[in-house]
Amino acid sequence: NAKSSNQWKLNANRELQKIIKQKTGLNFNSKPLATKIKWLNEKSLENSLYKKKNTQIGTCETWLLYNLTGKKTFATDYTNAIKTMLFNISTLNWDNELLKEFSITADSLPKLLPATSTFGHTSGFVPLPDNIPITCIISKNQACLYGSNGHNFSDNHLIFHESCTIINTGTKLIQTEDDTISTTLTINEDKRFAIEIHTPMPTPILNLFSEAHKELLSAEKNKELTDLKEDEDLTIFSVFKKNSPSICAQNSIIGITNNTKPTQILKGALESIAFQIKESFEKLSHNTGLNTKEVHASGKLCKFSFLLQFLSDILQTPVTSIEQDNYSAIGTAYLAGSCNNFYPKPLTQSKKDLKYYL
Repeated sequence: NAKSSNQWKLNANRELQKIIKQKTGLNFNSKPLATKIKWLNEKSLENSLYKKKNTQIGTCETWLLYNLTGKKTFATDYTNAIKTMLFNISTLNWDNELLKEFSITADSLPKLLPATSTFGHTSGFVPLPDNIPITCIISKNQACLYGSNGHNFSDNHLIFHESCTIINTGTKLIQTEDDTISTTLTINEDKRFAIEIHTPMPTPILNLFSEAHKELLSAEKNKELTDLKEDEDLTIFSVFKKNSPSICAQNSIIGITNNTKPTQILKGALESIAFQIKESFEKLSHNTGLNTKEVHASGKLCKFSFLLQFLSDILQTPVTSIEQDNYSAIGTAYLAGSCNNFYPKPLTQSKKDLKYYL
């Protein structure tokens, strides 16, 4: 598990971390498949996985595909392979140097294919009928971007429930020395890249309100947030936990008193999200020169018009949104259909469904 393999992380040298960042685009951590297999091999030397014949090592989508196809196809796509920390983002293949470092053999890993490929057909998987073509496997963040028609350079998607913004960088592979993640958008034979910015958010606070104070989601309460006086504001800080492989954040609330109202806490949480996103975008612009002309957002937080308007104001950039939590499903379905020419044209979002904040 992640906690067990975290010990291996502490023993890794900085040179290896640089190599991993350069080759995979990822920041070194204990969550990916590579560190877990390394730990398992070191903890059970007599029964190491790489010493066993016919050992197959994969991730969730690999296991699903394997079972959907009646155990005939053991494969994955580039966007999921990159998360193993064994995939070379430049060559679009398993990296031999990293395989050796993590004691994993290439023949034990899934076959690599672009996201829009014929991965196989259903076989013997109840309740699905046989011979249904499986034509798309793609990571959820990339699927969200394509689901909002993010095919062009600098197109982006702010995914609130993932605390992540993914930005299309076209044919340009942008790599930085900070926590920004470089990833692939390659869905066919043409190489395409993206970067991901992860922003700490006061998720526990927002979850509390979604369960205990559902009335605060109403349009009337959104207006009430806007009307709050500045002397009633709170300050909320969110930071990622040190050495944490997850997106969990620690939060601090400053300025709370016995008279503090729920709306004040909610406003402070929403403002902190906007400021964190602004800081991330400014850092990205400084390090890469990449600027966004418009921000597209999705997720349950889009119900807070106050948040989106405030974000647009401080970014001085238009923000569009739609209250849609399943953009990844939309993007995956679109790409699967386009592989069979079911969707011959690029997917477009109806303007009547979008909300604009300027």
